[in-house]
Amino acid sequence: MTKIQKHTIDLRSPRTEALEAAEAEFENLTAQTDTLKASALAGNLRAETLAAHTDHLNLATMRVDAARHAAEAELNNLADRNTIADAIAELLDDPALTTTPIEDAISRLRQALEDVTTANETRNSAIAGWVTRLRELGIPDTGLTVNGDEIHIQSAGPTGTTITIGGGRVSTIGSVAEYVRHTTQALSDGARMAVDPATLPSSDTRGRALSDITSIRLLKDLGGNKAGTVLTNRTHLVSVLARMVHNGNAELIDGEIPEPSKYERTFIPGDTSRLPDPQHVTTFANMHDDTIVEKAVTAAFRDR
Repeated sequence: MTKIQKHTIDLRSPRTEALEAAEAEFENLTAQTDTLKASALAGNLRAETLAAHTDHLNLATMRVDAARHAAEAELNNLADRNTIADAIAELLDDPALTTTPIEDAISRLRQALEDVTTANETRNSAIAGWVTRLRELGIPDTGLTVNGDEIHIQSAGPTGTTITIGGGRVSTIGSVAEYVRHTTQALSDGARMAVDPATLPSSDTRGRALSDITSIRLLKDLGGNKAGTVLTNRTHLVSVLARMVHNGNAELIDGEIPEPSKYERTFIPGDTSRLPDPQHVTTFANMHDDTIVEKAVTAAFRDR
């Protein structure tokens, strides 16, 4: 069984994030306290300003206490760290989670459908062969009676042939598609869209959890994340991480990222020197220009 490294559990949840936000607010207000003290010493502090600051500081203190209590309660609900680590390792190794049996079953299903079609084609060919044999014996399509049973041959090609002998008959089956649908209808009724079975392996990518990690640290606030936040390829595509680094918004701290493509073009607002038709470039200066939009709409309808 694969063993993951122990004692590396880090709980990140809305509660821990709320605690961090509350602590940051408290630290900011605490820093303001020193400024207010300096103002008071200089005789520039008003009573209402101090009262408002005290209220905000008291409220921030309560928020920190409440957020810390919630975060600690969530952390205390976690089982022993080694137990959790072992459970994750077992999950990564559990053979019951692989999609291989489903892929194999679908392959057998495809083969079975092909076998059904082949069997029907073989049977239809045999019926056509019997028509040929009976006619070679001189038997007419209608009118001959053998041992009290009238022989009737009705042939309209390999998929539309019937041989009737008295009260019984044998007929070709044009297509087995309807039979297959009837057999699989109960299962296929749950289908809502076309799905390629070739994508089944994407439902089990546990191997990625043990792959090499690429990590970057943001150098500025970006995408809702503050500067200093560490992002990895477990939550973002490597190409996305690489773009952040190449654009100067982050630094690589672990792993590898691809070099910037020589075909990749980064447009600077207002810089259209690399474009053959600069007047069609949307910049921050004209992206909300109603005149441009009006002209585009007029031109579109004029050309129709």
